[in-house]
Amino acid sequence: MKESFPKGEYVDVPGLSEVATLGEGATQGFSLNPGRHGGVADPAAEDFDFESGLRSWTRSSSS
Repeated sequence: MKESFPKGEYVDVPGLSEVATLGEGATQGFSLNPGRHGGVADPAAEDFDFESGLRSWTRSSSS
């Protein structure tokens, strides 16, 4: 939480949270699915090797 809200105050964070109006909610069928309102995080902002992580997870889950 401190990483996304370092000042302890709410801010829109792409891929995590966004303030939506009632009108925007109505347009989305009042779905609270985060992808409809928070959007998608910038993959370049993440320092994570997805392929390596997936291989590691696959090996550990098959044991």
